[in-house]
Amino acid sequence: MAVSAATELPDNMETMLLPSGNYAVFLYKGSVDGAAVAFRYIFETWLPTSGYQLADRPHFELLPPEYNPQSHLSEETIWIPITERL
Repeated sequence: MAVSAATELPDNMETMLLPSGNYAVFLYKGSVDGAAVAFRYIFETWLPTSGYQLADRPHFELLPPEYNPQSHLSEETIWIPITERL
């Protein structure tokens, strides 16, 4: 979860500072059961033809508060770190 200040965290959480850089951002709509298809598209179809390559930074997803992994109406954004292909 994104925060502006990490002064009080629950015992089972820790902070992680994401390094800056370019990200390809994808909106996925559907249940968690279909997410593998979306990731396969990103890594096997989009990325090889994009002119970019993976960057050595964390990948992450942002889920809205109302996210339900079983609902076909759920939405999430998938952030993939990229850099121009050499």
